[in-house]
Order: sequence, then C-alpha cells, then structure tokens
Amino acid sequence: SPMPQQWLLTESIMNELVTLADGMGLHRFSDLCVLSWEFLFRVVSEAIDLQAGSAADITTLKAPRHSAVWIDGNGAIVVRLVRRKNRPQGSLLKRDCMCSFAGESRCPVHRLAHHLSTLEPGESLFAMTGSQFLSQLKRLLGLLGVPAASSFSLKAFRAGKATALAAQGHAYSKILAACPWASGAALRYIDDAVLCLNQTLSFTTDTSTHVP
Repeated sequence: SPMPQQWLLTESIMNELVTLADGMGLHRFSDLCVLSWEFLFRVVSEAIDLQAGSAADITTLKAPRHSAVWIDGNGAIVVRLVRRKNRPQGSLLKRDCMCSFAGESRCPVHRLAHHLSTLEPGESLFAMTGSQFLSQLKRLLGLLGVPAASSFSLKAFRAGKATALAAQGHAYSKILAACPWASGAALRYIDDAVLCLNQTLSFTTDTSTHVP
C-alpha cells in the first residue's frame, strides 16, 4: 500500500531541505537529494553508489561498474545504470536543465556539473552510506520542523516525487516513463488521497515521456 502522506517529501519540503543543507555546507547531501528526487531513484541500490562516467558509456557499461553519470553535449544530465530491480539489462535516464522553472539549486544539471568535472569515470559521486544519508535527512527535516521527521524513510524521495507528479495531473504513462518502472509498481508509491483526487490517472493513455 502507498506510504502515509505525512511521510512523503514534497516540492515545498525539497526546496526547504536543499536550501538548509546548502546553507550548512552540505552540498553533496543536497546533490544526492536532488538526484534521488528528480530521477525517482531507489536511494540505496541506485543513488548512493552513483559513479562518474562519460558519453563513451552511453551504449554499454559492464560490471563491476555500478553506473555512469555525465553531462551530454546538449546540456542534459545522463545516468546509465548497469542493472535495476526490474531491469537487469539496466537503464539509460536523462533530465534536461531545470533552472528556468526550478532554479539552479534544484537543477541536477547545474548542481552536478562542476562536481562531475572533478571526477574520473568510475569514481564515486558520494562518500556516504544509506544509513548516514537517512540520519542526515531526519536531522535536517527535524530542524525544518517537518512533522514526523523521525518516521521518514529513503522511500520518501521516490514515493514523494511519484505522488507530486500525480498531483500535478501527469498521465500515468509519464510517471512510469520518468523512472522507469514496471507497470503497476508506481501505484504502490502514489498516495491514495492523490489517486482519489486524480481519478483519470490510470485511464490516461498519453504516451509523451517528458516530465518536468
């Protein structure tokens, strides 16, 4: 069943979280938050171990590499994952610059561009564990006065973003494509209250894959 809505991150909380973390000098924490949110990552298996890469990784990437992240020639951030839970062959994901509507602090392209330029292919983007990231998340949510801050889990990113997209009225096909994930799996993450408000979600057949 979907997570309780009070344990979900929202666009508003994300803005406050990133602003607070950046103000405290926790820039890599903010980077991880933004990537986890915008790409709907499973934080522990997909986001924490992200590695730098290059355009040479666009067609193939072999184990023991976990992933490859780079900025392409069109100014988009690209992530190739060697494998995923429902896609053993891996995934190639891309997000365009979001500065015009989200601001630089929430744009994964501009947040990560400099950091990526300092890394060689295969080097880790982050030097923290999932438990360390979660502890920091709960601490900062507590500082922000977010109710039930100690009850949040790392699923709050994936579930929160899926719920936010549903609340904005995006077609179910767009939400599936944003991750991507197996058909039907997203419903386990989207809050029931939002589904009730947006009853057309499951019946929409719009096949466009652009999600802001």
